[in-house]
Amino acid sequence: MEITPELKKDLSKYIAKERKRGFSDDKIKTALVKAGYKKKDLNPLFQKSGKTVAKPFDMKNVGKVLTVIFLVLFIGFFAYAFLNNECDTIDCFIEYANECKPVTLEVDDSGTTHYYEIQDNCVFYREYTKLADDEPQEVVDLLLDKSLTCNYALGEFNTDWVNTISIGLDYCEGELVDSMNVIIAAVS
Repeated sequence: MEITPELKKDLSKYIAKERKRGFSDDKIKTALVKAGYKKKDLNPLFQKSGKTVAKPFDMKNVGKVLTVIFLVLFIGFFAYAFLNNECDTIDCFIEYANECKPVTLEVDDSGTTHYYEIQDNCVFYREYTKLADDEPQEVVDLLLDKSLTCNYALGEFNTDWVNTISIGLDYCEGELVDSMNVIIAAVS
């Protein structure tokens, strides 16, 4: 059966309608061949009626994608390095703390690990993450994984917060403050 321009238009509408109904191109084409149309005459209609044809892989885009990935990783690394400061000494920590700059410090003191952090807006955070093996269980229960936070003003970091366990707690809050007060009362 010869496909005239008018028939092409009708068949294209039919193909589009059948696709909307959920039929695959193979099923539509099979039905049309059974109706007397030749496969070679139908093939151009399927290409023109909205079937997407895969484009060949373009290597130019690979370079662009790799460049973007590299830049994101590079910026992320430097942002992490400059925004998450870590100190190795209490003096370094105090210097950052007085400037209210985010910083962390872990100090191992005879098997007890103190974790200190300066958070945004001049907030000091302290936690015992490990206690020495020879600490009594009562002390471990009171201190381990308990934390406190203390607010202070720019340039007025209280160094007692990292040099002692009990001085300067008036401006602090948290479970660790309560635990320290229990220990202080027991020792007094």
